[in-house]
Amino acid sequence: DQVLNTKLLQRTLVRLGIPTTSITCVHNGNDVVQKVESQEFDIIFLDHEMPDMNGSEALQIIRSKGYTGQAIGLTGNSRSSSKQKF
Repeated sequence: DQVLNTKLLQRTLVRLGIPTTSITCVHNGNDVVQKVESQEFDIIFLDHEMPDMNGSEALQIIRSKGYTGQAIGLTGNSRSSSKQKF
């Protein structure tokens, strides 16, 4: 499920004209924080329910470390309460 969602987002971005070489994928919140510390990103897509650390927690940490770029929250959860939290 998580791999499928990642591939779907990657394909969508490529279809929008973003080259594959410009897309970096990670699979948990800790990896997001590490990548943002070592690379520059124009935009970050965060899943609300990532392993180890959710997207909201990861975003708080990377913002506290100075990331000022765009961040888009994603969730596969259809409950409105989950959408509002994120």
